[in-house]
Amino acid sequence: MERTPVELRYLLYQTDTEKNYINALIQDETVWLTQKAMAQLFDCTTDNISLHLKNIFSSG
Repeated sequence: MERTPVELRYLLYQTDTEKNYINALIQDETVWLTQKAMAQLFDCTTDNISLHLKNIFSSG
């Protein structure tokens, strides 16, 4: 099987007032974030992100 190259880009997010940024992987028009990055983006804990992801996966 032949593997085709995949285009990968990184998105850096920074607010005007803070020096924090979030690394995101963009592949095939889909944005991929770690749970830690999602928690930073939504200003919550990783436990909160984990709970929401669990609900999403359990609902099918």
